[in-house]
Amino acid sequence: MLRVAVCDNEKILMEIEEIAGRFFRLNCIDSKITTYQSSENLQYDLQDGIGYDLFLLDIEMPGIHGMELAKEICERKYAIQRVANCDYR
Repeated sequence: MLRVAVCDNEKILMEIEEIAGRFFRLNCIDSKITTYQSSENLQYDLQDGIGYDLFLLDIEMPGIHGMELAKEICERKYAIQRVANCDYR
């Protein structure tokens, strides 16, 4: 199962989750998508040992920006395959 974390502080979060979920279903990819409205909440879960294979991160967020979080994820090697930063408008 592909474990996906989507982190965005805006209303578009549910739309991103829906689009990603549809993509995985159409391509027969078993996945579990978890959404976060703050980068800090995702960071806490990672520190608690929750792992993901794919991260979809908003670039501009209050607190920890998506680029900072992506750097931390890569440096700490949180059992990942891909990190994608999004600035969807």
